[in-house]
Formats: sequence, C-alpha cells, structure tokens
Amino acid sequence: MLFPGVVSSKNGRVPCLAAVLLALLPRLVAADPAATALFDLSLDDLMNLDVTTVSRKSESSRDAPTAIYVITREDLRRNHVTHIAEALRMVPGMHVARIDGNRWAVNMRESPSYFSNRMLVQMDGRTLYSPVFSGTFWNVQDTVLEDVERIEVIRGPGAVMWGANAVNGIVNIITRNAADTQGTLATLNLGSEDRIAQYRHGLQMGEDWFGRFYLRTRRADDLRQLEGGDNNDDWRMQQGGFRLDSRPDGLAGRFTLQGDLYKGQESVRGVFPASGGGFTLDHSDAELRGMNILGRWTRVLEEGGEFQLQAYYDRTVRLTPGIIDIRLDIYDLEFQHLLAPVPGHELIWGGGFRLTQDDFDGNPLFFYTPAQTSRRRWTGFVQYDFEALPDALNLIAGVKLEYNDFTGFEYQPGVKLLWKPSESQTVWASVSRAIRTADRSEHDINLALAQPFPVLFPGLFAYLRPAPDTESEKLKSLDVGHRWQLNEHFSWDVALFSKQLREELTVTQQQANPLVFLNENIGKEDHYGGEVVFDWQPRDWWQVQAWWAYIEPKHRENAVSRNHANLRSYMNLDRGIEVDGTLRYVDARASGNIPSYVELDLRFGWHASRDLEFSLAFNHLLDNETLEAPPQSFIRFQQAEIQRSVSLKVTWTPWD
Repeated sequence: MLFPGVVSSKNGRVPCLAAVLLALLPRLVAADPAATALFDLSLDDLMNLDVTTVSRKSESSRDAPTAIYVITREDLRRNHVTHIAEALRMVPGMHVARIDGNRWAVNMRESPSYFSNRMLVQMDGRTLYSPVFSGTFWNVQDTVLEDVERIEVIRGPGAVMWGANAVNGIVNIITRNAADTQGTLATLNLGSEDRIAQYRHGLQMGEDWFGRFYLRTRRADDLRQLEGGDNNDDWRMQQGGFRLDSRPDGLAGRFTLQGDLYKGQESVRGVFPASGGGFTLDHSDAELRGMNILGRWTRVLEEGGEFQLQAYYDRTVRLTPGIIDIRLDIYDLEFQHLLAPVPGHELIWGGGFRLTQDDFDGNPLFFYTPAQTSRRRWTGFVQYDFEALPDALNLIAGVKLEYNDFTGFEYQPGVKLLWKPSESQTVWASVSRAIRTADRSEHDINLALAQPFPVLFPGLFAYLRPAPDTESEKLKSLDVGHRWQLNEHFSWDVALFSKQLREELTVTQQQANPLVFLNENIGKEDHYGGEVVFDWQPRDWWQVQAWWAYIEPKHRENAVSRNHANLRSYMNLDRGIEVDGTLRYVDARASGNIPSYVELDLRFGWHASRDLEFSLAFNHLLDNETLEAPPQSFIRFQQAEIQRSVSLKVTWTPWD
C-alpha cells in the first residue's frame, strides 16, 4: 500500500478515497446555474486560440494550415502538471514514456526513446533541442508552469519556418508577458514522490517596464525496480530566473529580456555499455548546471508589417562520473520581417546564425574525436501566403535554406493549401520535405558497444567509431486535415499523415572488422496514421475532450505503440470546487516487451478564497506497477515501475 486510503485495483477494487469523492459529485453540482463557476474559455474560444508557431506570426488556431494542438494555462493547472514532459501526454499523437525517476522518452508520431531526435523543442524562441545527441534533456527543462501562457505543438514537419530537426513535430513553450504576472505567487506541492516549492513576484518598474523573478526547488524520490526495492534514480533541482517586458512604444517597439539559472543532480543507475560486458552504475550522481539569457526586440510596422530581432546565449554543463563530462555553449542570432505589400498577399522572411562550442571529457569506453569543436550554422527562410479567394482559399509556399558544418548545404521546401468552406470549417493539406542533421554523437563518437570475449579478452570491446561522411536524414510528408465546429457545444479536429524517411542513420557492423561499427545512411522507415480530437461542452460547467491517435509503421512493426487514446473531463462545481479526470490508454509495444496499459488520473480542486487554492491529485490509480519505457541504448538505464501517487498543492496569490 503506497498511501492511506488507496488499495490495489488488480482484483476489481478502486482507490477508496477517490471512489468516495466521486460518489459525492451529485451533491456538489450547483442547483443554481448562476452560482456555478464558468470556464474562462468557451468551445468557440478554444477553436480560435492565437498561435505563433505555425507561421512565426499571430494567427487563429482554427485557420492554421497544419495539425496543431494547444495546451493552455488552464490545462496545466487542472491536470496538476509538475513537469513539461508530463504535460505533453495531453497531446494527440505524442508518445510519452517515463524511463525512471528523472528521465523521459518523448516523441511525436514515432516510437519514443531517451534519444528521440526528430522533434524540435523550444521555449520563448530559445532552442532546447541539444546538438549533443539531437534530443532534449527533459529533466533540466523546468520552470514555473503558472507562468506558461500556452504550449503550442505542431504534429508533423515544420521545417520551412524552423529548419533542421523539425521533422516529426515542434513543441513551443511560450511564457507569459511580465505585465500579466504582477503580484505574488507562492506554491507548495507535497507528494508521495515529488516535492516542489516555488515563489514568483511581479512588479511594475517605472511607467513602461514590467518585471518578474522566480525561485523554484524540486526533490523527487526514487521509483521502484521491477524486482522490487528503490531504483536509486532520485532527482534534485534548484532554479531561478527573471523576465523584463516593455510596453509597445511606437517606433521604439517592445523589448523582452529574460534569463534562467539552474543547478541540480540526477542519479544514474544502469549498465554501461548497454549491451553488457562493461560496468554497473549504481546511484552515481550526475551534476547538472546551466544558464541562459535571451533578448528580443519587436517593432510593429505600417500596414500590418512587423520586424523582430532576437539573440540568446545558452550554457549547459552535465558531469556524469564514470561516463562523460559535457560542456556546451550556444550563441544564437536571428531576425524576421513580416510585410503585406498588397491586400491578399503576405510575405515573411528572415535568417539567422548559430555558433555551438562544446568540450567532452570522456573515458576509454566513451569519448569524442576531437574532444572540442566549434560549429557554425547559417539559415535563411521565406514564405509567401497568397489569398486566392477572400476569406476562403489560401495558397502558402516557402523554403528553408541552411548551411552547417556537418552536412553542408540543405534545403527544406513546403507547400500548403487552406480552404474555408464556411465560417465554422477549415480544410487544409500540406506537402513538405524536412531533414535531420547528424549530431556530434553520430559524427565523432567513440563508444564501446559490447565486450565480445569477456573471459578470453576482458579488455576487448566492439566500438562505434566516428563516421565523418554521414548525410542528413530526409523526410517527405503528406498531411491533410479538417476542423469543424458543428455548434456551440461540439467540434472535431481530424489530421491524417503519410511520411517517408530515407537515408536514416543506422549503426552497422563492418565486414572488414567485426569489432567496428559505423553510423551509415542506409535505413528507411515509412509511417502513416492520424489523430482525431472531439471537444464537447454538454453544460456550461462541464467540458469533455476525447482523442484517438493511430500510427502504422511499415518496416519496424514491433517498435511502436499503434493506438493511443485519451478521455479528459473538467467540471466546475458549486462552492469553488473543481473535479477533473483523465483516462488514457496506450497500446502494447512488442519491441522491449512493453504491455498495453490503462491509467486514470484524478484531481480535486477547491478555491477556498480569491487568493488561496488547494488541489489534491491522484495519479496512476489503476495500476501500481506500470512499465512505460523499454531498455534504452547507450546506457541501459534500470527500468522502473511507475507507481500510484498522491500529491497536495497549495497555491497562494495574495491580492494587493
């Protein structure tokens, strides 16, 4: 028994406390509709959210010519989310699997792994996708989630606007303007597995400037091994940051300056090399440090035009005893210019430069050649939007051009068609080409893969060697979709896709020397599938969303969970009470022997006053031994069971 009041569901029983609270729901529903707290956003508002990720400009999500899903600030609060990776479970087609206490595998429209490398992740214009291994270190992507305005997720390629590595999708985390976060916020989250405390304060600085700063600390406990006992995978993070925003001021435009500083530790437990014959890592603490600072200037021009200039610096340090120490510095500068030369025509163009400097200090089983590098990337893009029929038909075409030190010149074109047969319907289609560039781990790595003769030759290993002639992976994708708001209570959003990946980088054994492996562009993979999302508001105090996602691989049939489904409900009841729940299903994955599972999360919220809120959340209620992720390559992290958990969150926002 993990905590009082909760028992196993394997014999048909359910958590007792949750069952009692659910039984009380009919008594809590307001008899007087006027007394019921209403949702801030109606169904029509949810269909018309402002988004910026699709075309690098503000537009309605209803009119976006791509598959897009928006996680709102209210979604984050009502799902009792404590980490961005966990928030992405809400997204149709997103595959999220927790590996252990401090690592996640996240991918879009493809099987996830710790090194998922075809999904671009960014926050406020700063790229979180790491060139170390073309993926995202999720456990250091921490922030005050109450200050997140929304998370925009593009399902499918977005290479024309965002360039290389935006292959399967884009996750864009957008935080709130400092003017919208005035006053004090303090929260305390006490859970059976996770404890978080944070403080944020916003203030006006003179007539035209607003600012905020925050402090946040997290302590996550060990999960449980498959065989029982602690998994030695605990996690600690401390982080602080600030943001300054100016009011828009004519020709001077508006300015944003923001930054973050963090320090933490993650425990590593597993076997290295992953295929055995190496050594065991047991409670080996890795040190995590980093900081970033970003500045952005935006000026609104005449006749609807806009110019934006942005620069940032990002520093990452990861020191893992016994494996490798990584130090990474990124300098990034970009601009974009939006103009509308004549009515019905819109042009956006821009460019950028990125300098990446790294230093790897490894060991005889894992090192890079050379250990230090300095890499440059130049980019440019242009997209033209032509309104063929006013308010009915748009043709959009663009291309991203890029030069990088790994693969040289790259091009990524795309064409989209947007048709609005009525005010409540949108039909769209897109054809695009996207690439994923090779990273340092594929270009310059020396990695021990296995010890072929541990008894006769204990010091002999098979090695993955540098492969300097690697090319980019290339994707061709066809996407179509339909959105329709049938009435004020019901809408749907359907997206279908077919994609072909060629020249996939694949580890291959060399015939001339069986102890040498190289990354070579010989793999391929085809996928097709889609997602359908239904939104229903049966009452003004009740919202329901259901979605189903399906993916079918052609060449690796056992490597992906084909079906994902999600049912989510928000209820605003009387006396400031909220009752929310999510039921999700994930199909089995034969590769890695991951069984299918169904999970239920419940949240009960109470607004005790206008400045005090309590939230009680129960997670993974249906199974106390959920296994989500298969063994990983590189390091075979000790697999952990995702356990049933409970947490209480107190939020204090005192009014001035």
